[in-house]
Amino acid sequence: MKLNEEQFKELLKQARNGNQIAISHFIEYNTPVAKYTIDMLHLAGKYINYTKDELMGMAIFAIYKSISTYNDTNNYNNHLIYLIRSEIKNHNTTNGSIVKQPRKEDKITYTDEFKNEPYDDVDSLQAKDDLRHLKEVLMCYMNKLTDNERNVLKSLYFDELSNRETAIQLKLSDAYVSNLHRAGLIKLRKFMV
Repeated sequence: MKLNEEQFKELLKQARNGNQIAISHFIEYNTPVAKYTIDMLHLAGKYINYTKDELMGMAIFAIYKSISTYNDTNNYNNHLIYLIRSEIKNHNTTNGSIVKQPRKEDKITYTDEFKNEPYDDVDSLQAKDDLRHLKEVLMCYMNKLTDNERNVLKSLYFDELSNRETAIQLKLSDAYVSNLHRAGLIKLRKFMV
């Protein structure tokens, strides 16, 4: 089932008004994007201390949360992916201590993680195509940034490093990493609007 923009906004509006059927349809409609995001995180070796079912449960909660947090200024899929990752990160604790995820120590490189992924149904294929297109557009815009801005954004958002860890990895000061982060996001917003 593919909704056009008006149908999506109407479904979201009804879900925000508490219509349980609309909430159920909204979650069902966005589940393929959540499933795809979970598959990509799992394949990348992220959050391997959870089963896919546990991750999917957190993703469903993120979809529910998105009903009240999404505003029409951003792309919904971007918002949902951010919420899913945040929800998992918030639950990524064991006995009260944060579980460090394995990360690559080598040079920052971009890979095509959407290649050769098996999907069974048409909705999953559509979600895969949407995410691939989104990634291509984002990578095109990221290539317009300076090397430092691009590396900072990659470290913070894709490698999930803190500002301090990014500064150490890139051999930059914390303040400069913050400035590059802000400048990179401002440029990306200008490119995308």
